Amino acid sequence: MAYKNNKKPILALLRFLTKFAQIVLYIPIQIIFIPFAIVGLIDAVYKEFKISKKKDVSFTAIQSL
Repeated sequence: MAYKNNKKPILALLRFLTKFAQIVLYIPIQIIFIPFAIVGLIDAVYKEFKISKKKDVSFTAIQSL
């Protein structure tokens, strides 16, 4: 019986450490890749704007495609 009672705190500690490790890894990865996402977004908007001017169609119509 003592074994079952002793197991719960260990599982809770493992859950906490897992969540903590996930947060510690997630934040730096997001910080590293946010500039790439911004550059990609600017590139995509520029291409859509260029295509809309070339085809003489509104920018919002091109965005839906």
